[in-house]
Amino acid sequence: DTNHGAAHIYHRDAQKGWAYDTTLSPWGDPPFPDGDDRFLGLSVALSNSVVAVASQRSILLYDISGESAEPLQHIRDADGIFRPRHRSMDFDNNRLMTHVSVDDFGDAVFAGSRIFEFDGADWSATATLVPFDIATGTDWAGYIVDLEGDRAMITSPYDNDLGHRTGSAYIWEFDQSANGGDGEWIFKSKLWSDQAVGEDQFG
Repeated sequence: DTNHGAAHIYHRDAQKGWAYDTTLSPWGDPPFPDGDDRFLGLSVALSNSVVAVASQRSILLYDISGESAEPLQHIRDADGIFRPRHRSMDFDNNRLMTHVSVDDFGDAVFAGSRIFEFDGADWSATATLVPFDIATGTDWAGYIVDLEGDRAMITSPYDNDLGHRTGSAYIWEFDQSANGGDGEWIFKSKLWSDQAVGEDQFG
């Protein structure tokens, strides 16, 4: 009724199959600042102990390690050129890759992805991944993200390199020895489909 949205958690029982567990609702103080948490559930990512749920301009983290889900952290200002999509967040161990990283480089706004890491207390942003050749606001980079260990990929379905909205994807790898031993995400490759034609939206 309010368009604030929700996310529903189910668990699987070996004998009974899938059963409803709980519903996650927006929270915070205030819970809905200027509509930031409208449409909660646009994208979700699930780990063994934490679930991330994206709303219009926020990411809400819930602790699901106990008997009931508890609010864990509210990441605000997670705005984007487009709303989060079905696979626009991903967990891998203590890392969370999100659908959106909108950074102001001069007068231009670019989309990409932001990576958060858990330090034992909080999830903090540690990296921003922006394609090297992105067009301002039109490529939709970060539409789908995938995080596997030290490798990260984002798609850019509106990339026009091979024709109008033929699409592409980008891959980074984390090099622990880079940046004086602090580690750094290093861009590795850009992927296209050699069969793509206009409007195929690869990725």
